[in-house]
Amino acid sequence: MNQTPQHLQDAKELLSTNGFTTNGVWYHGTSSALLPSIQEQGLNRSGDIALNQAAKNTMSTIGNHYTESVEPVFLTQSKELAYYWASQTVHKRYVRFEGDEEPIVIAVNLPPLQREKVKPDVGAMSLLLMESGERFMANLAKIYQKMV
Repeated sequence: MNQTPQHLQDAKELLSTNGFTTNGVWYHGTSSALLPSIQEQGLNRSGDIALNQAAKNTMSTIGNHYTESVEPVFLTQSKELAYYWASQTVHKRYVRFEGDEEPIVIAVNLPPLQREKVKPDVGAMSLLLMESGERFMANLAKIYQKMV
């Protein structure tokens, strides 16, 4: 796991006894390879077309029917947490494409009506059930421990 760059380490300012606070700016962590598409089309659910196609091709070679899942756009109130997920995305893409990609964090300023629709706890149970979620929880624990 990449060390979070200093300019993205915001947990110290955002972490409170009630968890991470937000000032209305949300962050999305992704791969630099996806930035041109995001700039052109915006953030879209299940937007990594190349990774989805690679999974579909792999499944078809072993005779399985591939059903593409529709994932939400993941946002977090912390640049530090977004960087974690950006690093995960780069790693996942590297396994398939072996490109020269970098983790990036995008600031997302939502209009007031959309801000009300953000559900920061959606999928929390899956974090406990999936291996990637376990690694995230371990990373989160390290962040909390640094604050104590």
